[in-house]
Amino acid sequence: LAATAGAALNTDATSPAYWVPASLFRRDDGSRGVFPHTVTDRAKPGVIAVNSVGRRFVNEALSYHEFGLAMLRDGNGEPDRPFYLVCDRQFLWSYGLGRIKPFTRSVQRYVRSGELVEAPDIAQLAAKIGVKPAVLSATVANYNGHAKEGLDPEFGRGSTIYQRHLGDATHKPNPCVAPIMRAPFFAMRIYPADLGTAIGMKVDAQARVLREDGTPVAGLYACGNDLGSIMNGNYPGPGITLGPALTFGYIAGRHLAEGVTIAPSTAKAPV
Repeated sequence: LAATAGAALNTDATSPAYWVPASLFRRDDGSRGVFPHTVTDRAKPGVIAVNSVGRRFVNEALSYHEFGLAMLRDGNGEPDRPFYLVCDRQFLWSYGLGRIKPFTRSVQRYVRSGELVEAPDIAQLAAKIGVKPAVLSATVANYNGHAKEGLDPEFGRGSTIYQRHLGDATHKPNPCVAPIMRAPFFAMRIYPADLGTAIGMKVDAQARVLREDGTPVAGLYACGNDLGSIMNGNYPGPGITLGPALTFGYIAGRHLAEGVTIAPSTAKAPV
């Protein structure tokens, strides 16, 4: 509709969408579900994210948008490139993973469904997820060597207030870092998913859709994800698509109302 009316698109955003790592599962009725890994598990101590060759590629405690961007960079934009969250039995019991809640006594139904991969050691876990056992074993060993001291020299996990806030405040010295040591070991595949788009129509201060020459399209307004991101594709915090949707919707309504003339009603009020 907008294109046929001559609307211009804002295509220079730093990212075309807002990203989040997500895992997939099957509901009881057979339909596919998507679980967004926002703030519940990745920053907790004792889990790492690895790429298709079994190496860490990101600070796991970053915001979900930054984490998603890291997945896209590492995978060269290929949506089917596999990524995994890897943890041990202690982590799964204490914090859960994805839609698996903490203190879940048995996770076998998640293993049987394929949502969760389980193995008695890291080498066998690597074989099950299709990466070289030697590479994943070295990745975990390197991480563990520093994690015992609460350190992550490779990515600086737990180095900001934001990251530590999402960790475990009771875990010392670093609320975001702990070794992965207690068998069995687990992996969950994650995918880059989007929460909303940043590419959209160009508008002016009255929420009017603009043409390429900067003139407004008469009678056409846009708000929410239909307009180009006012943050230019950046993601300063949750709800960044909601505030602009409400604001520009209000602005559009006000501007529309200014051009409407309502004739006085001749109807009599009910007695």
